[in-house]
Amino acid sequence: MKKFARIALTACLLLGIAAQANAVDFKIKGRWISLFDYGQNGNMTGGNGSTGYAKGFDNFEALQRWRIQLDAVASENLSGTVHFEIGKHRWGQASTGGQLGSDSNMVRLKHAYIDWRVPETDLKLRMGIQAINLPGFATDSQVMGSDVAGITASYTFNDNVGLTAFWARAYNDNFLGSDDDAPNNKQNFMDNVDFFGLVLPLTFEGARITPWVMGGMIGPNAFRTQDGYLTNIANCYFVPNLTALNYGFHGNKLTGYGTAFWAGLTGEVTAFDPFRLAWDFNYGSVTYDDGAASRRGWLASVLLEYKLDWGIPGIVGWYASGDDDDLGNGSRPLTKWAIPLPPTPFTAAVPAATETASSAAPWRAPGASACASAT
Repeated sequence: MKKFARIALTACLLLGIAAQANAVDFKIKGRWISLFDYGQNGNMTGGNGSTGYAKGFDNFEALQRWRIQLDAVASENLSGTVHFEIGKHRWGQASTGGQLGSDSNMVRLKHAYIDWRVPETDLKLRMGIQAINLPGFATDSQVMGSDVAGITASYTFNDNVGLTAFWARAYNDNFLGSDDDAPNNKQNFMDNVDFFGLVLPLTFEGARITPWVMGGMIGPNAFRTQDGYLTNIANCYFVPNLTALNYGFHGNKLTGYGTAFWAGLTGEVTAFDPFRLAWDFNYGSVTYDDGAASRRGWLASVLLEYKLDWGIPGIVGWYASGDDDDLGNGSRPLTKWAIPLPPTPFTAAVPAATETASSAAPWRAPGASACASAT
C-alpha cells in the first residue's frame, strides 16, 4: 500500500510538472558575430589602449562572439531570462579558445533576471543580473551603463510621464580581510558598493526630456587589499572612475563609507524633422573621509543631426571640467561608474531608461585605467 502511495504521489508530481511546463512558452534568440579586419598604422600614438590598437596586434585578425538568450514566459505578467555570452574568440589564439582543437571554457553569464508585472497595473519589476543604463540622448550615458545585479521598477502614469527606480549592488563580499585584528579589518566587512537611482522620462509632441538622479555608498574595504585602500586592481574597470586621478600618491586610511551623487538632464527635440537636436548635462561627485581621494565634476554635450535617406549624419560636441594643480583637494573630472561605448555621429536610436543595451561595451575615459576591457 505504501509503495502504491509513493508511485501515485510520484505520478501526480510528474503530471503537475508537465502541466506547468506546458504553460510556459520558451523562446530563444541571439546574436552571432564574425569579424575580419585589416589595418595599418593604428598605433600612431603608441597604442597601449590610448588610441588605435595596442602594440603587438596583427594587421589582420579574425574574431567571433556569440550571445544566446533564453526567455521562459509564463504569462504576460511573469517571465524569466538567462543570457549567455560565448567568446570573444580570436581565431588561432589559445587563451581565448580559438586555437586548433578549441574546447576552451569561454561561456559566461551575461544576464539572469525575472520580469514581473503587478496584474492589472502598469508597475513592472525586473530582479537579477541585468543591464542598467542611465539615459543619454546626445551620447550614451557617460556615467553608468553596464550589467549589474539589482532591482528596477518602472511605472507609466500616462502617455507623457513615467518613472523608473533602481537599486544596484555593484560589489559585495570581496574583501579577504587584513592581518590586523581591528574590527574594520574583518573579511567581507564594510565592502559593499550600492547605488540607488530615479529616472523621470517626460514625453511631449516633438520633444523628450529626462531628468535623473543617482546616489551611492562605497564601503571603505570594497577595493582594499593588503597593499592599501582602493588598490584592488582586479576591479580596475571600476575604481579609477570613482576616485581622484592622483589618489595613487596618497596612502591615508579610509574608515567610513564614501558618498556618491550624480544628477543629469538629458533630452531631444524632433519637432523640426529632419533635424534633431539632443543634449546631455551630467554632474557627479564622490566624497571620502580622505579628501585627497574625493572627486567631482561635470560634462555637457550637444548633438545636431540631419536625417537623410541613406543615413543620419551629425555633429557632436562636448565640454567637461578638469583637474587643477592641487593634488590634495581631489579631482575635478566627472565621476563615472561603468560607461558604454559612445556612439559615432551616425547614431542609432538612444535606448530608454528601462530598456537594455546588451551590446554596449565599456570604454576607457581619459585618465581611467587601461585595464577596463570591452565586453
